[in-house]
Amino acid sequence: MILRPWLNLVCLSLVSISAHPETNLPVNGLGHLTAHIPEGWITHHQFRSSRIDLLELLPPGQDHMNWQSQLVFERTKEPLTLMPAQVLEQVDQNLKDNCYAFSRTLIFSGLENGIDSAVTLTTCTNTTTDHQGRIQLSKAIRASPDWYFIKIKMKVPAYTDAEQLQHQDLIKYWSTFLKKNTLCHAGDAISACRN
Repeated sequence: MILRPWLNLVCLSLVSISAHPETNLPVNGLGHLTAHIPEGWITHHQFRSSRIDLLELLPPGQDHMNWQSQLVFERTKEPLTLMPAQVLEQVDQNLKDNCYAFSRTLIFSGLENGIDSAVTLTTCTNTTTDHQGRIQLSKAIRASPDWYFIKIKMKVPAYTDAEQLQHQDLIKYWSTFLKKNTLCHAGDAISACRN
């Protein structure tokens, strides 16, 4: 997989994506989500309902049956009483249930642009279903009453704990990517909350 830096900054309402980088689309009373989409990635699946908006993207040349990387943006339109780190613990459980050797690290938990956020890294050296490794970085943003989730899922060849360092650059790249996807306060220009 070739990782290219994201070139297009867009506002994501999770209802639609605007290709105009200076468009400011409010997503709730609190602010707007700035979402970076890697160049060339295409929408694989989009779903909207009264409770959830979901957008899944894949890199060029990959399809839903044979993907190696997947980017997911989700907006949940219901208030949750948990903290972002607690919500991610439940989100990460799905990978844990399908893994022989699972690891979960809380990378960040606190205020980002004054808004509660958390980021986790989960790794699986070997899955029980397709015997591949998995790396997933997840971000949760509590934008009361809505919640935003951003996940990057990667399939890699099965590996041992000792071989986990070979994925360090991949993890670093996508951690930086997640940091650039933030919720900005209502009224802020997009440029004011870029990282």
